Amino acid sequence: MDNYKNPSLPVEERVKDLLSRMTLEEKAAQMDMIRGVELAEKVHKAHFCAVDENSGFQWDKVRESCGERGMGFVHDVYSVPAVLNRLQKYMVEETRLGIPCIFTGEALHGLSYPGATVFPMPINLGAAFDPGLTQEVGAAIAAETRSLGIHEILAPNLDLAREPRWGRVEETFGEDTYLSSCMAYAIVTGEQGGDISRPDKVAAEPKHYCVHGIPEGGTNCSPARVGRREIETDYLPVFEAGVKKAGAYNAMASYNCIDGEAVICSRRYLRRILKERYGLKGYVRADFGAVNRLKTSHHMTADSKESIRMAVDGGLDVQGFDFSNSFWEKSLVSLVEEGKLEESVMDEAVSRVLRVKFELGLFENPYTEETHYKDVVRCEKHRMLSLRAARESMVLLQNKGGLLPLRGVKSIALLGPSSGHQRIGSYSSVPYGYKVPSLYEELKKAAGDDIVIRQCDGCGISDRDISLVPESWYEDGVELTFYNNDHFEGEPAGTNRMEYINFNWILAKPHRDLEFTGYSVKMKCMLHVDTHVFTEADEIKGRLVFTTGDSVRVMVDGKCVIDSFGDHKQKLPGCEFLFVNGAVHEVEIEYVCDVNGNDLTLSMDFHDSSLEKAVALAEECDMTILVCGDDKVTSGEGMDRCDLKLYGKQKELVERVGALGKPSVLVLENGKPVDLRDETESMDAILVAWFGGELGAKAIAEALFGKINPSGRLPISFPKSVGHIPCYYSRLPGGSREYLEGNINALFPFGFGLSYTEFTYRDLVIEKREEKYSYRAAVKVRNAGERFGTEVVQLYINDLLSSVVRPDRLLKGFCRVDLEPGEEKEVEFLLDFDSFKLLNLDMEWVVEPGEFEIIIGSSSADTGLSRIITVEE
Repeated sequence: MDNYKNPSLPVEERVKDLLSRMTLEEKAAQMDMIRGVELAEKVHKAHFCAVDENSGFQWDKVRESCGERGMGFVHDVYSVPAVLNRLQKYMVEETRLGIPCIFTGEALHGLSYPGATVFPMPINLGAAFDPGLTQEVGAAIAAETRSLGIHEILAPNLDLAREPRWGRVEETFGEDTYLSSCMAYAIVTGEQGGDISRPDKVAAEPKHYCVHGIPEGGTNCSPARVGRREIETDYLPVFEAGVKKAGAYNAMASYNCIDGEAVICSRRYLRRILKERYGLKGYVRADFGAVNRLKTSHHMTADSKESIRMAVDGGLDVQGFDFSNSFWEKSLVSLVEEGKLEESVMDEAVSRVLRVKFELGLFENPYTEETHYKDVVRCEKHRMLSLRAARESMVLLQNKGGLLPLRGVKSIALLGPSSGHQRIGSYSSVPYGYKVPSLYEELKKAAGDDIVIRQCDGCGISDRDISLVPESWYEDGVELTFYNNDHFEGEPAGTNRMEYINFNWILAKPHRDLEFTGYSVKMKCMLHVDTHVFTEADEIKGRLVFTTGDSVRVMVDGKCVIDSFGDHKQKLPGCEFLFVNGAVHEVEIEYVCDVNGNDLTLSMDFHDSSLEKAVALAEECDMTILVCGDDKVTSGEGMDRCDLKLYGKQKELVERVGALGKPSVLVLENGKPVDLRDETESMDAILVAWFGGELGAKAIAEALFGKINPSGRLPISFPKSVGHIPCYYSRLPGGSREYLEGNINALFPFGFGLSYTEFTYRDLVIEKREEKYSYRAAVKVRNAGERFGTEVVQLYINDLLSSVVRPDRLLKGFCRVDLEPGEEKEVEFLLDFDSFKLLNLDMEWVVEPGEFEIIIGSSSADTGLSRIITVEE
């Protein structure tokens, strides 16, 4: 038996043996990744990165791409285990050395598999201040992922979100180092569980190492202007918690630069810190596009091959999708053969990849059991966990006159673009086989027959706030006719019938006999309109939209309503359209692939977007609930903003409803902080729900009616305006505290959140313990109100005299405590070296003797109870 196939031998011995048998070409392939969906015969109808559950593979493409050398990783092949096993069988049985591939997937808050559980976003988990919950969510995501045959996930996101304009705030745990470090440890241990060979665990890959959450100007990929001390004290500790302490196997290197140093080729960041100091066990993968940015954005190389050399020599082990497989692999081989890259550097990278494969147990168990996933994916336990996360993460910012929870209300006007459509955030699982309920649906359930609820969107969020025309509207599916020319003439190349119009023809041709571009397609269908899928209204004055960058015409009942052809293409092809409940329309579509194929959808602006109608409903009802915030255009990767006010017509809607003087609640489904200066004046209550996952609407309804008591706290400060950025609570002191327009304080600070009850604190006690720098801090917390509630007790430390400038206070402990009315509990915190340490002028971690103020309260701005202690040398 070859030593690498002997499971009784140590992993390192097996890695060494296998490496010794590999050619340069085989080594390069292990540092490479391919998209599985491009090799499949049939793409999943609900997700263009997923593979149909009955699909085979185009084996000629597989052989062309992988040959006998194999492939390190396969991404974007979300499907059932039987499908993945077919591809894995090729890797194991038809490559020279039989090295299994690692199946890779996105799983930020649920695997991107059609039908997996949609958990709340990471910003929700940060707001919950509950590491135990975060660990459970990580474990649930891992269990679903591995049950489907995927071995590693490109998550979690451990960036510190200190730039509120940045679109990816929603992916993070917030602005604070201590909170984010706790969450990093929790989610990685939940995902990996200490043994990644288990059938319910995966290898985690934290990103975006290591300073990406404070991009200059708030725009994605931008440089981080930050000093070395701040990197070491604020940003690196979060990755240390995820990698060194929790043991995350891998890491994704960011595509930005830090103080002019490109991370993707930095020996200091990738080798000396990540691999040597933190002991990264696995590999470093490039964020997609990062390597070629050395040429295109950073202007550090003149050609792509040199970019590859610089990155791999600096410590990169695996590419994302910068280059074709052929270019990446041939470049690596030729760089070694030309003496420009030491083979030992490639050997180190390949050894890291192989080590993870052995640790995953893939050589002994390359295949996944093919039916178990049915008992795991979106099981009741995971759905209830998703609901719990949504419940715990809601933050009550304002509640004038105790308007919430609602009582004595006879009629409610439910308005806003998210009132009839629940937002779930980016990098999400794809709801498939079930419908995500809206707040309108959940409020009607909760209210029963006692309260009349009238709904109207009033506006959309953005011009791309659209949804697919529902599958249920298609009476007999869609008839497609394909032509191998751009003018719909001659003998058709073929025909097909699909269930509805949602195609991705970037990755594959719609018919095997077509050329890759220049073909045309005719589509015909009958649409039966059912507006009640979205709203209670029988008519919606909205838009019909056909998303594509290619040429398209849409005819409805014989009339051309969208003409986006040739030189007259629209950016978002669409037209105004009146959707009448019960109407039946004949739709004909002419499409020409004259660019390069596109993600094609027949969509609609489903919003009942009459501001006047919405305001009229508000006038007629006892009170109003407005549901506003973000969509995938105003929040998400690459969706950065230069303003934090409610986008589009939402602000006008809130202003006009507020001017009526009736009781009003603003619910926010948002991915980042919102400028709420005006809304705090016009609204009685404000509830931040973030992106609460598939059961987020249910949690909101429960909070509004008082079935649950909001207990979330802000994991990121809400500034008064864009001009008040930066506004994170742990800024260094020394500057003026005032602008001409007022003080610099956040409108709502980090850690802030109200409850339906009141909490009091007393008897702060601090005791020295035997160990050096060890203390016990305890405080008694009482529920002084009349209903059950959960308080998030927060401990901050202020170093009163130090050799370097430090923030006035830093979070060093927190605890969720459940209290019945009148109940009191003692909450304790244990402090140690890490609680008091600073990075001195010699860049050494030390505790400087002297006075420290211990502050315990309900937010970063709460003076609460405090004591000064003297820490001796």
